[in-house]
Amino acid sequence: MFLNTFEELADGEVDEVVDIPLDSDLEAAVRQAVIACVDIIGVPQPTEDKIQEALDVVGAYTVSSKSKHVKENKGKAKFQARYYALLPEVDISSLLEHHLSGDTVPEAIKQFWTYLKSENRVVKIPHVTIVHRNSLSGNSTETESQELWGRCEGLYAMPSSPFFRGKLGSVLYDPEVGVMALTFEDLGLDVVQKDNNEVGGEGQAAQTFVSTLPQSVREKLHITIGTKGETKPVEAGEMVKRWRAYERNNIKEVKLQDVFARGRVQGMQG
Repeated sequence: MFLNTFEELADGEVDEVVDIPLDSDLEAAVRQAVIACVDIIGVPQPTEDKIQEALDVVGAYTVSSKSKHVKENKGKAKFQARYYALLPEVDISSLLEHHLSGDTVPEAIKQFWTYLKSENRVVKIPHVTIVHRNSLSGNSTETESQELWGRCEGLYAMPSSPFFRGKLGSVLYDPEVGVMALTFEDLGLDVVQKDNNEVGGEGQAAQTFVSTLPQSVREKLHITIGTKGETKPVEAGEMVKRWRAYERNNIKEVKLQDVFARGRVQGMQG
């Protein structure tokens, strides 16, 4: 009935509107709501633990009816990922605002950072892409990608998926391409061992994930900060790959000092 009688909001009826597609799964809807609260209200960015706690509470909600109780499945159960990524627990805007304001920062980087902020093009959910569904067919690394997809799928499906840790290395900017990224280095396991000093099943799966991560993936690990105009985010990975191969012509750099972040592997749709 609500959908049949829905009317557009009048101008000034509300302060802000957050559009969440009707076909969004539970997790996607919650994450979009979180982003809106952070951006619009200005509340602190919650950690992945807090977001997962919220998902668990909502997923366990029971709807009563005259004849039975119907328990909704958690969002993960029906979730169809477009790609898998590591979501570092970091306030990217505050981090970069601090590190890109010094006198030694190249002027080109300062100007592009200002542009990204003014045009609202700074990444909303910082993430390090691991594997994309598009890589599962039609290329020479199809089998490798399928195996990696399966490992990510397994990590994400765990009731308490493990944490990984990495170093936020350098801010890179290619003015010719119009893309800025933050390198993600030294990916490793961030798992608390059990009392008997043995690593649990989650830890073993995480160790396998780290040890078998293909070099073709490692050489592109990064967080896309933002792009200009029609530049596609995929260009950030190509820039990082060139930079790691010491093909650094025209690439501007600001190296961060001892900045680390941890996060979990998540299925993503955006």
